[in-house]
Amino acid sequence: MVELESSSSESSSPANAANTSTSSDAGVASPPKRLRTRGTKSVLSPDLVGALDRTGVSSRQALRIVAATASSLGHDPQELVLNPESIRQARAKYRSTLAKDIKETSVLLPLLGAFQDKWSKKNEI
Repeated sequence: MVELESSSSESSSPANAANTSTSSDAGVASPPKRLRTRGTKSVLSPDLVGALDRTGVSSRQALRIVAATASSLGHDPQELVLNPESIRQARAKYRSTLAKDIKETSVLLPLLGAFQDKWSKKNEI
């Protein structure tokens, strides 16, 4: 009679082989797996965002530029808040702040409004 090897030997199955290898290391604790954490340092200053915005760099390209620059300056890019959405949000905040500052400090806006009214009345036929 022919006997199958897997039925006669329980330790040769893959499930049992895995159990036997870990049972010999029962006293040794394995190192915990390092979970990937998000960066916490923001490097997107208004000057940097303005420069990226003025040059027409997309959010994805800006991400690559900022990460490469941070790395070359000796910073760990994993510790920085860098993703296309954070760059997009920083740009939107910069633009709204810039528009608000222009509206508050501009002396010409009332004059431009009056000029537009005169120009639109003149061109009405």
